[in-house]
Amino acid sequence: MISVQLHQLIMNNLKKHSYLILCYRIYIL
Repeated sequence: MISVQLHQLIMNNLKKHSYLILCYRIYIL
């Protein structure tokens, strides 16, 4: 149960940060 919650938390963070990382990469390029 704990690992599942941790996984969901990580996935949520990745989804949130993926947009920022994408914008960051586009901005750099």
